[in-house]
Amino acid sequence: MRMLWFIFLSNIAFSCSSNHTINEYEKKMKEKGDSCVDAYNLEKGIYYYTEAIKINSYYAEAYAKRGLARRGTGDLTGGLEDANHSVFIDSLCSSCYLVRGQCRESLGDTLGALNDYNKDIKLNPSSFLSYNNRATIYSSTGKLNEALTDYNTAIQLSPKVSMLYNNRGQVFLDMSLFSKASSDFSSAISLEPNNPLYYQQRSISYFQNKQYQEAFTDCSKAISLNPKNGQYFSDRAIIRYELNQKDSTCSDLKKAVQLGFDTANEYLLIYCK
Repeated sequence: MRMLWFIFLSNIAFSCSSNHTINEYEKKMKEKGDSCVDAYNLEKGIYYYTEAIKINSYYAEAYAKRGLARRGTGDLTGGLEDANHSVFIDSLCSSCYLVRGQCRESLGDTLGALNDYNKDIKLNPSSFLSYNNRATIYSSTGKLNEALTDYNTAIQLSPKVSMLYNNRGQVFLDMSLFSKASSDFSSAISLEPNNPLYYQQRSISYFQNKQYQEAFTDCSKAISLNPKNGQYFSDRAIIRYELNQKDSTCSDLKKAVQLGFDTANEYLLIYCK
Protein backbone atom coordinates (compact mmCIF):
# COMPACT_ATOMS: atom_id res chain seq x y z
CA MET A 1 0.00 0.00 0.00
CA ARG A 2 1.49 3.29 -1.08
CA MET A 3 0.63 6.24 1.07
CA LEU A 4 -0.93 9.19 -0.69
CA TRP A 5 -1.65 10.74 2.66
CA PHE A 6 -4.09 13.43 3.61
CA ILE A 7 -1.73 16.38 3.71
CA PHE A 8 -1.54 18.04 7.10
CA LEU A 9 -1.56 21.77 6.60
CA SER A 10 1.62 22.15 8.63
CA ASN A 11 3.43 20.29 5.83
CA ILE A 12 2.44 22.83 3.17
CA ALA A 13 4.47 26.02 2.95
CA PHE A 14 2.08 28.36 1.17
CA SER A 15 3.67 31.29 -0.58
CA CYS A 16 0.86 33.07 -2.37
CA SER A 17 1.68 36.23 -4.29
CA SER A 18 -1.78 37.76 -4.48
CA ASN A 19 -1.84 41.54 -4.46
CA HIS A 20 -4.92 41.51 -2.25
CA THR A 21 -4.12 42.54 1.31
CA ILE A 22 -4.86 40.04 4.09
CA ASN A 23 -5.80 41.73 7.35
CA GLU A 24 -5.10 40.34 10.81
CA TYR A 25 -8.64 39.07 11.42
CA GLU A 26 -8.73 37.14 8.16
CA LYS A 27 -5.32 35.66 8.93
CA LYS A 28 -6.51 34.71 12.42
CA MET A 29 -9.53 32.87 11.00
CA LYS A 30 -7.29 31.03 8.55
CA GLU A 31 -4.87 30.03 11.31
CA LYS A 32 -7.73 28.74 13.45
CA GLY A 33 -8.78 26.65 10.48
CA ASP A 34 -5.23 25.29 10.19
CA SER A 35 -5.21 24.28 13.84
CA CYS A 36 -8.56 22.52 13.56
CA VAL A 37 -7.56 20.56 10.48
CA ASP A 38 -4.22 19.55 11.99
CA ALA A 39 -6.27 18.20 14.92
CA TYR A 40 -8.49 16.23 12.45
CA ASN A 41 -11.47 18.51 13.12
CA LEU A 42 -12.14 19.11 9.44
CA GLU A 43 -15.67 20.49 9.71
CA LYS A 44 -14.57 23.12 12.20
CA GLY A 45 -11.62 23.96 9.99
CA ILE A 46 -13.96 24.45 7.03
CA TYR A 47 -16.04 26.83 9.17
CA TYR A 48 -13.04 29.07 9.95
CA TYR A 49 -11.79 29.09 6.36
CA THR A 50 -15.26 30.06 5.24
CA GLU A 51 -15.28 32.93 7.73
CA ALA A 52 -12.01 34.18 6.27
CA ILE A 53 -13.34 33.89 2.73
CA LYS A 54 -16.56 35.75 3.62
CA ILE A 55 -14.47 38.76 4.55
CA ASN A 56 -11.95 38.43 1.72
CA SER A 57 -13.12 36.60 -1.39
CA TYR A 58 -9.59 36.86 -2.86
CA TYR A 59 -7.90 34.86 -0.09
CA ALA A 60 -6.30 32.15 -2.26
CA GLU A 61 -4.70 30.26 0.61
CA ALA A 62 -7.99 30.03 2.51
CA TYR A 63 -9.72 28.65 -0.59
CA ALA A 64 -6.98 26.07 -1.14
CA LYS A 65 -6.98 24.92 2.45
CA ARG A 66 -10.76 24.76 2.61
CA GLY A 67 -10.63 22.68 -0.56
CA LEU A 68 -8.19 20.29 1.05
CA ALA A 69 -10.38 20.02 4.15
CA ARG A 70 -13.50 19.43 2.04
CA ARG A 71 -11.63 16.68 0.21
CA GLY A 72 -10.82 15.15 3.58
CA THR A 73 -14.52 15.01 4.49
CA GLY A 74 -15.34 13.26 1.21
CA ASP A 75 -16.67 16.35 -0.57
CA LEU A 76 -14.40 15.80 -3.55
CA THR A 77 -16.28 18.04 -5.97
CA GLY A 78 -16.41 20.89 -3.45
CA GLY A 79 -12.73 20.45 -2.74
CA LEU A 80 -11.90 20.75 -6.44
CA GLU A 81 -14.10 23.84 -6.77
CA ASP A 82 -12.20 25.57 -3.99
CA ALA A 83 -8.83 24.50 -5.41
CA ASN A 84 -9.79 25.81 -8.85
CA HIS A 85 -10.79 29.11 -7.28
CA SER A 86 -7.48 29.41 -5.44
CA VAL A 87 -5.55 28.91 -8.70
CA PHE A 88 -7.78 31.43 -10.46
CA ILE A 89 -7.05 34.03 -7.76
CA ASP A 90 -3.31 33.40 -7.66
CA SER A 91 -1.79 31.47 -10.55
CA LEU A 92 1.69 31.73 -9.01
CA CYS A 93 0.79 30.11 -5.68
CA SER A 94 2.57 26.79 -6.13
CA SER A 95 0.83 25.01 -3.25
CA CYS A 96 -2.56 25.77 -4.78
CA TYR A 97 -1.57 23.43 -7.62
CA LEU A 98 -0.50 20.79 -5.12
CA VAL A 99 -3.91 20.94 -3.44
CA ARG A 100 -5.73 20.86 -6.77
CA GLY A 101 -3.64 17.89 -7.84
CA GLN A 102 -4.72 16.04 -4.71
CA CYS A 103 -8.36 16.84 -5.41
CA ARG A 104 -8.11 15.85 -9.06
CA GLU A 105 -6.41 12.58 -8.19
CA SER A 106 -9.16 11.76 -5.70
CA LEU A 107 -11.68 12.23 -8.52
CA GLY A 108 -9.74 9.92 -10.84
CA ASP A 109 -8.31 12.68 -13.02
CA THR A 110 -4.77 11.30 -13.05
CA LEU A 111 -3.58 13.37 -16.00
CA GLY A 112 -4.92 16.60 -14.49
CA ALA A 113 -3.29 15.74 -11.18
CA LEU A 114 0.02 15.03 -12.88
CA ASN A 115 -0.10 18.40 -14.63
CA ASP A 116 -0.75 20.15 -11.34
CA TYR A 117 2.12 18.39 -9.56
CA ASN A 118 4.38 19.40 -12.45
CA LYS A 119 3.30 23.03 -12.05
CA ASP A 120 3.92 22.95 -8.30
CA ILE A 121 7.40 21.51 -8.84
CA LYS A 122 8.19 24.10 -11.51
CA LEU A 123 7.16 26.95 -9.20
CA ASN A 124 8.59 25.35 -6.07
CA PRO A 125 11.36 22.80 -6.76
CA SER A 126 11.55 21.93 -3.06
CA SER A 127 7.97 20.58 -2.93
CA PHE A 128 8.66 17.06 -1.70
CA LEU A 129 4.94 16.33 -1.52
CA SER A 130 4.44 16.88 -5.24
CA TYR A 131 7.44 14.69 -6.01
CA ASN A 132 5.90 12.02 -3.78
CA ASN A 133 2.47 12.32 -5.37
CA ARG A 134 3.85 12.36 -8.89
CA ALA A 135 5.90 9.27 -8.09
CA THR A 136 2.77 7.52 -6.89
CA ILE A 137 1.11 8.18 -10.24
CA TYR A 138 4.18 7.00 -12.14
CA SER A 139 4.30 3.82 -10.08
CA SER A 140 0.61 3.08 -10.58
CA THR A 141 1.09 3.33 -14.34
CA GLY A 142 4.14 1.06 -14.40
CA LYS A 143 6.75 3.81 -14.78
CA LEU A 144 8.90 2.45 -11.98
CA ASN A 145 12.16 4.14 -12.91
CA GLU A 146 10.46 7.54 -13.06
CA ALA A 147 8.78 6.83 -9.75
CA LEU A 148 12.10 5.86 -8.18
CA THR A 149 13.72 9.07 -9.40
CA ASP A 150 10.96 11.19 -7.86
CA TYR A 151 11.01 9.33 -4.55
CA ASN A 152 14.80 9.76 -4.40
CA THR A 153 14.34 13.50 -4.89
CA ALA A 154 11.57 13.68 -2.27
CA ILE A 155 13.77 11.91 0.27
CA GLN A 156 16.69 14.22 -0.47
CA LEU A 157 14.40 17.19 0.13
CA SER A 158 12.80 15.80 3.28
CA PRO A 159 14.77 12.87 4.75
CA LYS A 160 12.80 12.74 8.00
CA VAL A 161 9.42 11.85 6.47
CA SER A 162 8.77 8.15 7.07
CA MET A 163 6.14 7.65 4.39
CA LEU A 164 8.63 8.54 1.65
CA TYR A 165 10.77 5.53 2.55
CA ASN A 166 7.66 3.35 2.71
CA ASN A 167 6.59 4.46 -0.74
CA ARG A 168 10.04 3.98 -2.27
CA GLY A 169 10.21 0.59 -0.61
CA GLN A 170 7.05 -0.33 -2.49
CA VAL A 171 8.74 0.51 -5.77
CA PHE A 172 11.69 -1.69 -4.83
CA LEU A 173 9.21 -4.48 -4.09
CA ASP A 174 7.69 -4.03 -7.54
CA MET A 175 11.20 -4.24 -8.98
CA SER A 176 11.86 -7.43 -6.98
CA LEU A 177 14.72 -5.65 -5.18
CA PHE A 178 13.74 -7.12 -1.83
CA SER A 179 16.82 -6.22 0.20
CA LYS A 180 16.54 -2.59 -0.85
CA ALA A 181 12.85 -2.66 -0.01
CA SER A 182 13.60 -4.05 3.46
CA SER A 183 16.16 -1.31 4.00
CA ASP A 184 13.65 1.41 3.15
CA PHE A 185 10.97 -0.06 5.39
CA SER A 186 13.57 -0.21 8.17
CA SER A 187 14.23 3.49 7.64
CA ALA A 188 10.51 4.19 7.88
CA ILE A 189 10.32 2.17 11.10
CA SER A 190 13.24 4.04 12.64
CA LEU A 191 11.39 7.31 12.02
CA GLU A 192 7.96 6.05 13.09
CA PRO A 193 8.38 2.89 15.19
CA ASN A 194 4.71 2.53 16.16
CA ASN A 195 3.28 2.41 12.64
CA PRO A 196 2.09 -1.17 12.01
CA LEU A 197 2.00 -0.69 8.23
CA TYR A 198 5.76 -0.38 8.01
CA TYR A 199 6.30 -3.67 9.86
CA GLN A 200 3.80 -5.39 7.60
CA GLN A 201 5.54 -4.01 4.52
CA ARG A 202 8.96 -5.11 5.73
CA SER A 203 7.45 -8.49 6.52
CA ILE A 204 6.35 -8.78 2.88
CA SER A 205 9.83 -7.91 1.63
CA TYR A 206 11.38 -10.48 3.97
CA PHE A 207 8.85 -13.08 2.86
CA GLN A 208 9.58 -12.45 -0.82
CA ASN A 209 13.28 -12.86 0.00
CA LYS A 210 12.50 -16.17 1.76
CA GLN A 211 13.52 -14.76 5.15
CA TYR A 212 10.52 -16.36 6.81
CA GLN A 213 11.51 -15.99 10.45
CA GLU A 214 12.18 -12.30 10.04
CA ALA A 215 8.88 -11.96 8.18
CA PHE A 216 7.08 -13.70 11.04
CA THR A 217 8.62 -11.40 13.64
CA ASP A 218 7.61 -8.27 11.75
CA CYS A 219 4.10 -9.47 11.00
CA SER A 220 3.60 -10.34 14.66
CA LYS A 221 4.78 -6.85 15.58
CA ALA A 222 2.25 -5.34 13.18
CA ILE A 223 -0.48 -7.40 14.83
CA SER A 224 0.59 -6.28 18.30
CA LEU A 225 0.27 -2.66 17.15
CA ASN A 226 -3.04 -3.21 15.34
CA PRO A 227 -4.74 -6.43 16.48
CA LYS A 228 -7.96 -5.64 14.59
CA ASN A 229 -6.45 -5.82 11.11
CA GLY A 230 -7.52 -9.09 9.52
CA GLN A 231 -5.04 -8.87 6.68
CA TYR A 232 -2.14 -8.95 9.12
CA PHE A 233 -3.39 -12.26 10.52
CA SER A 234 -3.86 -13.61 7.01
CA ASP A 235 -0.34 -12.59 6.05
CA ARG A 236 1.09 -14.22 9.17
CA ALA A 237 -0.82 -17.40 8.39
CA ILE A 238 0.96 -17.74 5.04
CA ILE A 239 4.28 -17.15 6.78
CA ARG A 240 3.43 -19.80 9.38
CA TYR A 241 2.70 -22.24 6.55
CA GLU A 242 6.21 -21.73 5.19
CA LEU A 243 7.54 -22.33 8.71
CA ASN A 244 5.58 -25.64 8.87
CA GLN A 245 3.22 -24.35 11.56
CA LYS A 246 0.02 -25.74 10.04
CA ASP A 247 -2.22 -25.59 13.12
CA SER A 248 -1.26 -21.99 13.78
CA THR A 249 -1.74 -21.22 10.09
CA CYS A 250 -5.38 -22.22 10.32
CA SER A 251 -5.90 -20.35 13.59
CA ASP A 252 -4.60 -17.12 12.08
CA LEU A 253 -6.76 -17.53 8.98
CA LYS A 254 -9.86 -18.09 11.09
CA LYS A 255 -9.01 -14.97 13.07
CA ALA A 256 -8.60 -13.03 9.82
CA VAL A 257 -12.06 -14.11 8.69
CA GLN A 258 -13.49 -13.18 12.07
CA LEU A 259 -12.03 -9.70 11.64
CA GLY A 260 -13.69 -9.32 8.25
CA PHE A 261 -10.82 -10.11 5.86
CA ASP A 262 -12.84 -12.25 3.47
CA THR A 263 -9.91 -13.26 1.26
CA ALA A 264 -8.77 -15.48 4.11
CA ASN A 265 -11.73 -17.79 3.34
CA GLU A 266 -10.01 -18.72 0.09
CA TYR A 267 -6.79 -19.47 1.93
CA LEU A 268 -8.66 -21.68 4.41
CA LEU A 269 -9.74 -23.89 1.51
CA ILE A 270 -6.14 -24.11 0.27
CA TYR A 271 -4.16 -24.50 3.49
CA CYS A 272 -6.63 -26.02 5.95
CA LYS A 273 -8.37 -28.86 4.12
